Amino acid sequence: MIEQNKNLNKREFCDIVFKTVKGSIAKKHVTNVVSIFLEELFKEIIYTNKLKIINFGSFHLKKMKPRKFFNVKEGKVTLSEGNNLLRFNMCKKIKKIIYKSLDINKTFVD
Repeated sequence: MIEQNKNLNKREFCDIVFKTVKGSIAKKHVTNVVSIFLEELFKEIIYTNKLKIINFGSFHLKKMKPRKFFNVKEGKVTLSEGNNLLRFNMCKKIKKIIYKSLDINKTFVD
């Protein structure tokens, strides 16, 4: 089980998958499958700017507008390049599960 408020790296994620399959697949193969899956996921998002996984959610790249900022070295206002921002929208099923597990009293404590 994942600790609350914990970020995972790829190795930790592979360990969780390996424990889930109870060692029926070699750890090296689990790591390779996860790596290939993530690479293909990223390629699809980069080439098509979107990816939808049924019963999970959708990813899409959003092009942000260039912003004005003050360049200290040049001493003038310049425009930055527009950045790409990766967005994720959960499917309704996952959203319901997450909302049910949230404790609102703890979420909005000052």
